Formats: sequence, structure tokens, C-alpha cells
Amino acid sequence: MKPVDWAERKKIVEDLGTTFLVEAGAGSGKTKSLVDRMIALLRSRTCKIDTLAAVTFTRKAAAELRERFQTSLEREYAAAAGDERRRFGESLSNLEQCFIGTIHSFCARMLRERPVEMALMPDFEEMDDIEDAVYREKCWIDYLVKVRREQPGELLALEEVGLEPEELKDSFSVISMYPEVSLIEGTDEPPNFKWIRSQLESYLDRVRAVLPQKGQDEDRDDFYKKMTHLFVRQKNIGFSNPLDLMATIEDLDKDVGVTQKHWPDKKVAKDAKAEFDVFRVGIVKTALSEWRQYRHERVINFLKPAVKFYYEERKRHSLVNFADLILSVSWLLRENPQVRAYFE
Repeated sequence: MKPVDWAERKKIVEDLGTTFLVEAGAGSGKTKSLVDRMIALLRSRTCKIDTLAAVTFTRKAAAELRERFQTSLEREYAAAAGDERRRFGESLSNLEQCFIGTIHSFCARMLRERPVEMALMPDFEEMDDIEDAVYREKCWIDYLVKVRREQPGELLALEEVGLEPEELKDSFSVISMYPEVSLIEGTDEPPNFKWIRSQLESYLDRVRAVLPQKGQDEDRDDFYKKMTHLFVRQKNIGFSNPLDLMATIEDLDKDVGVTQKHWPDKKVAKDAKAEFDVFRVGIVKTALSEWRQYRHERVINFLKPAVKFYYEERKRHSLVNFADLILSVSWLLRENPQVRAYFE
């Protein structure tokens, strides 16, 4: 009995001039269909063994594919006759000329044939994930030393928004691993700290006028605790420093409950909670959005040169990571017609 997708399987081995996307679960026969298509390409003379390539994601999958392809090729050779047998025999004798391997090894092989176009030395060294992680951390440390020595103003720019370079290490790693992803910019325009401060102080004055007198700990709800904490902060620290101001605003971006039975007037309690919700949505969230975009711009401005430094260090030492392999080959084939023609 033929499988329900027999027509699709037939196309894979017969329609050799069409590119297919095959989606199927584990054990459904994807590898067998791929091997069958490779045999069909050789049988039909659509390609020779030295122009045949099969690319996988893992070394394990590549090893399995190579073994199954060789076994199938040997079986076809034994069953064939005449010119077809001769051609299958030649394919077996030159099996090493067929590329079966991972996407990264495939890209590395192409780059080694055309390194000049990417300004690489022919003997460039490939780094695996672990080697790349170690080298990336070294470049991050070297970059921080360089900035402290040559561009201290960049560190001051981070300090002004309450950030230390060490806090950006993980972000640097993520951005470095996905260089093809465009970064979203922030804004150079700082929030209107004077206006935010006036809104906050005005709100706290209104709260102070309606907040119940101090009671026992068990009679204090979350709203009371939050507001009395802010009163103390206002008295001891104040809000003239933008970092202190925005830390306070961020502290207000959390829901707080009002327990009406702890208030002399339940209507006053309900109104206080309602005003807090309005203040949180209208002032707090708007101010935080502007503040985070402003900080984000400082972060991006610091990390972009760091990523560039890491890239230039790899280039200078003829090192490539997995992302380099894929993106370099992609760029070469897309932008260089001569390279495309060379590999056709």
C-alpha cells in the first residue's frame, strides 16, 4: 500500500528542476527522500558527483546521510548495467568529491575558495561555539579597557543614566551572536525631568492630604506603606537628581491595594486608589517610556562600537565564527555576480 503522500515523494525524485520545501516529522522518510533525489540527479545526468552537495544542520546528520547515500549508491551500481553502471562506478570512486556536511562547513569550504573577496587570509581559522564565547569575552574586556583609556566620556554617558558597562555584557553577547538583526534606536532627547518632578510632587501633596493618620502595622494597607515610603524618600533624598527621580517613578509602576476598612472614609479610599491608577497610567508609564528610550539610546551607542571592535579583532586575526561563515557566503552570493558564476 502506497503512503498517502506518495505523489509528493514521487515529485522529489522525478521533478529534478524544481526546488521543494519538505516539512515532515521524525521518522517519516525525509533522509530517504533526499538520498533518492541525489541518486536520481546522478542517474539523469543532471549533475555529477563533484557538483552534488547535501547540507545538514548537525555533524551527526551529515554522517548518517553520507553513510546512507554511499550504501544506496553501491546498491544502484550493483543493479545497473552498461553506461549507467559505469557512471555510478565513477561516482563511487570519486565519492569524496561530493559535499555532504553541515551548513557551516559548506560555507567554510566556499569561503576558502574565494577568501579574497571577504578580505580573509586563505588559512583563516574557524571557531566553534565555545571558542567563540571565550574570544568574545576577551574582546569585551579589551574593549572596556580601550574605552576607559581613550573615551572616558562614553562611560560617563552610561553613568548619567544609571548604568555600568558590566551590566551590558549579556546584551553585547546577544547582539554579537545575531549581527544580521537591525537594532532599534532610542532617542537622544531626555525626558522633561522638571515636569515629571512637578507632577510627582503635586501628586504626593494630594495624597498626603487624604492619607489616614498613622495606625498599627496591621492597619496599614499597601497604598499606605508605599506612600509613606515615598514621603521619607522625598524628605531624605529629594527628586532633584534625575536618577533618584526616575527610580521613584519606577517604584510607582506597581499596582498597590487599598483596604477600605483601614480608612475612616471608604469613599476617600476609593478615590485615592482611582487617582493613583490615573497617575500611574497617565504620568508614570509615559515618563518611564521616555526614560527607557533615552537609556536605550545610550546603551546602543555604547554597544555598537563594541560589536564592531569584536568583528574587527576577528578579521585582524583571521578568525571566523558560525555567523561569519553564513553571513559572509550569503553576502558574496548576493552581491558578487562573479562569485555566483564561479559556483554555478
